[in-house]
Amino acid sequence: TATGTAPHLTRASLGHRRDDNRRLFAAAQSFAHLTKTAFDASLATLRRHAAKTERMARAVRDLVPDARRPDFDVRLDNVRIALQARDRADVARAAIQCYRALVDAMRGHPDIPRSLDLMTYAGLRYRADLDSVPTRWQDMSGTSAFARTQWDALAPRVRGTDLRMRIEQSVNGMQIAVNQHNSSLAKLSANLE
Repeated sequence: TATGTAPHLTRASLGHRRDDNRRLFAAAQSFAHLTKTAFDASLATLRRHAAKTERMARAVRDLVPDARRPDFDVRLDNVRIALQARDRADVARAAIQCYRALVDAMRGHPDIPRSLDLMTYAGLRYRADLDSVPTRWQDMSGTSAFARTQWDALAPRVRGTDLRMRIEQSVNGMQIAVNQHNSSLAKLSANLE
């Protein structure tokens, strides 16, 4: 076995976990991109990217834990249904939920701290709610609280004072924007990715 690891975790199995995590992360990133472009891309571009993203998701589907796979399948179907309905807000919300499911499926010690991926999730979900008509302020409130929890876990690991201050301002700004229903502040604060 590898030195310092549990007997069941060999170097080979750790290497497979890293490879699996990279594949899951690549598919998750494709969903993040789909979320970011859902409101602005042409419908044809959105459909092409959604098809590519779905192929990537199907390729890593078996890496999603068995108990969570049915939920992942529903989330993936929701992207397709929203796209068929031309409901860009639902495309964005369904895509970010797929991102979250794939991040949650990553095992072991991912190369990137999970809190960072979950802050990305929070920023994208917050922005999708902001761009929805009507704006989903209540969901944004819960999302900003989630971002706060993730930032509190991650902040001690961030070395750069300037970066730490910028993220702290963004997380604080998210909640202030929700409290004031201030769309301009919300847009400025939502860049957590």
